[in-house]
Amino acid sequence: RLRMVFDSEYEKALQDQEISWKARFTATRLSFFVATLLMILYLWLGCMFYRSEAGWSIPDSLLFTVYTVTTVGYGGPQPLPNTGAFHAFTCMYILVGISGVTVIGTNTYQMITLEATRIRSSPLEQKRQSQGGQSADDVSESEGDYDALAREMARRREQFVTELDDLVRQQPFFSSALDYCIDRFKQTRTYLKTTRSGRILAVTLPFSGMILFGALVVGLIEEWSPLESI
Repeated sequence: RLRMVFDSEYEKALQDQEISWKARFTATRLSFFVATLLMILYLWLGCMFYRSEAGWSIPDSLLFTVYTVTTVGYGGPQPLPNTGAFHAFTCMYILVGISGVTVIGTNTYQMITLEATRIRSSPLEQKRQSQGGQSADDVSESEGDYDALAREMARRREQFVTELDDLVRQQPFFSSALDYCIDRFKQTRTYLKTTRSGRILAVTLPFSGMILFGALVVGLIEEWSPLESI
């Protein structure tokens, strides 16, 4: 009887998980389609402005808008107009465009993650459904195989930990270096989480690192100076 209760609770949990997944996936997909439609309209708006302000063709204007909102930064038809309207519109266009691309990328990542979660949970549900038609002896045998596998995994884990401890004892320098790295990592994590300057660094360092990495790659390809690359 206790097994029947557990099975019932497990089935309810699976149903709740399926409902939650469908709701989240539907909302994410809708947000993705809306963001993509708005981005298309936004690119069209940029094309119309640059065609009117700079006198560019539609392909050249579209190329410039894509370079701008994706932060590629290769520019566009030369020379660029040196007017206040051009510079002001382009500055605002960059800020809003990058936000739109970020929203599309975030929704894409969420859809991929949700689909991967569904695929990963499907074998468990199929296995549970297949076990529903098995006899009590078959279920007991399956549980026995699972227990044996769990014991084997625990044994291998203990063996790995033992071998690692032996390696650390045999290599004092490796042990001290590992302890030093772990202590530094804990101190850095605590600093980034508990102090105001650490929280600021936690936000600015990834952003700065992304800019410097992009500047390094593009600078090497285009043979630009460090200032031009940045």
